[in-house]
Amino acid sequence: MPTLGLVPETVTLSDLRQRQSEIFAQLQREPLVLVQRGKPVAVLIAPDQWNRLMEEIEDLEDALIALKAELALATGADDLEDWERD
Repeated sequence: MPTLGLVPETVTLSDLRQRQSEIFAQLQREPLVLVQRGKPVAVLIAPDQWNRLMEEIEDLEDALIALKAELALATGADDLEDWERD
């Protein structure tokens, strides 16, 4: 999975119209920020990378739930919170 930098490269709407194929190929390597009139309006990301990020977030949420439950058991908490996701 490509690493995400703090500031993705930007692309204007005009560039997107003129260089669609090149920009879509670039999305396979990194996300891009779509800019309109000098202001960021969207982040473009390849679907595979989006899916991987969503899976990673779900895994991290599950790990956090498990750690909270472990902590509650270790500290003898009688009143366990609802560990389900909202």
